[in-house]
Amino acid sequence: GFEKGMEILGLSSAKDILMVEDLPRNLVKAKELGMTTALVLHGQTHDAIDHADYIFDDTIELVKKIGATR
Repeated sequence: GFEKGMEILGLSSAKDILMVEDLPRNLVKAKELGMTTALVLHGQTHDAIDHADYIFDDTIELVKKIGATR
């Protein structure tokens, strides 16, 4: 699915993509492909997640961080 999405969007490199999810298991393949990954917890707790580059408590924290880097 990730490769098809990249094809549809005309993206040739996974390294240019930020994949945001609230389920850690959905980030595994994205990380394997070389995407930057972000997990949004929304009040959940998870054990160690080595396939998430960034972990945010909520979507607002994520948006603030993205806005700060632009």
